[in-house]
Amino acid sequence: MGCSYNGYSSDMTRTIFVDTIDQDIKNIYDLVLNNQQIALEEMKDGASIKIISRIVEGNFRMNGYDLIHALGHGIGMNVHEEPIISFKSEKNLRENMIIAVEPRNLCPRQVWC
Repeated sequence: MGCSYNGYSSDMTRTIFVDTIDQDIKNIYDLVLNNQQIALEEMKDGASIKIISRIVEGNFRMNGYDLIHALGHGIGMNVHEEPIISFKSEKNLRENMIIAVEPRNLCPRQVWC
């Protein structure tokens, strides 16, 4: 969900559990949250987008999942804009960039997604 203010966009994702949580789902939730925190700790002026993405993707793989979506994206006038936070990026982060960090869309390594 999000909003627009003075021509700028926002982007917010939340996960809400109602009643009981299946343990497999809780484990995936914790894996995603942990990797989001890892990515945020690595994000600073001059940091390599490629390296940050590789760190998170490696952690997912060690836990039996592939990240099938970019780690995140820039936000500004549009909800989705450069830079794309992905191992394919050759860019570095710069101070004051607005970034959405969304490690999601996981696929179990033994299943084709």
